[in-house]
Amino acid sequence: MAKSTKFLIVVLGVLAFYSWVVFLGWRFTSTQLAIARSGGVFPSAEKAMLAKMGRYYAPDAEIRILHAGPDLHNGKQPFVWYVTAEVHASVRADGSQLGHNGCDVPGSFFVQTRDGWVYVPELAFPHVMAYWMNAFGLAGAGVSTPSTDWPPGQPSQFCVSF
Repeated sequence: MAKSTKFLIVVLGVLAFYSWVVFLGWRFTSTQLAIARSGGVFPSAEKAMLAKMGRYYAPDAEIRILHAGPDLHNGKQPFVWYVTAEVHASVRADGSQLGHNGCDVPGSFFVQTRDGWVYVPELAFPHVMAYWMNAFGLAGAGVSTPSTDWPPGQPSQFCVSF
């Protein structure tokens, strides 16, 4: 086989590999975003968290957002946020008991699309999704400063009082 033919085969192989990686990135991200959108699209990460907590806790739940802001503090991917809440309720929606003092402290990832904020489970790899969302123009503008920062005087232990 001539050198030019071998070179052409290698170049085509590399192009095919990169095309496959881009296709898989697009497929993974679009599938995960479709699943996330089916759970609702919200105007803010906090509203998305409150809606999520409303599905997992009894109607008497008292929910306080403790922190809502970018998951990465270096300014990259400002459209990937982590929200932490403190929830006091009689029981969870499935009837199981809450943790210490009838309280849970759940945290969740949310990503901002061009349409609004959606919940993304950790096992959907939100930062991998964010890379591809940015690459394909699917990400919202994002904000690099928290909208709800840790409250002043927050006890070092959660679920002590509300």
